[in-house]
Amino acid sequence: MSNLEKNLLEPIPIVRALFLLLIKKYPNSTGYDLMSYVSEFTHGKIKLQTGTVYGELRRLEKSKLLVSKLTTEGRKKRCYEITDAGKEELACLIRAIRFRIDNLLEPLIKLYDEIFE
Repeated sequence: MSNLEKNLLEPIPIVRALFLLLIKKYPNSTGYDLMSYVSEFTHGKIKLQTGTVYGELRRLEKSKLLVSKLTTEGRKKRCYEITDAGKEELACLIRAIRFRIDNLLEPLIKLYDEIFE
């Protein structure tokens, strides 16, 4: 049994996956940028609060999945970049998400449809 199978019902940190992916796509993103990207990505359905964004960014940086730098041009702002460890974590999260879609979520929806349609 693979680690993916063992952890099939464990929660996946979706915000972590989303931030790592968005920062990979848009290097030097700020927390404010991420709030905008998430809103755009979800077509306005999800709007993250600043506490959620900056709390997760601090956790990701503390875990060495991101690095930040403070810009000195104009208004000071903290910009984030993904590390090699962050890229590895993102790949693991995406594999876990795909595995759950294929082996749990799709079959669950199919069974629901069979029962209620």
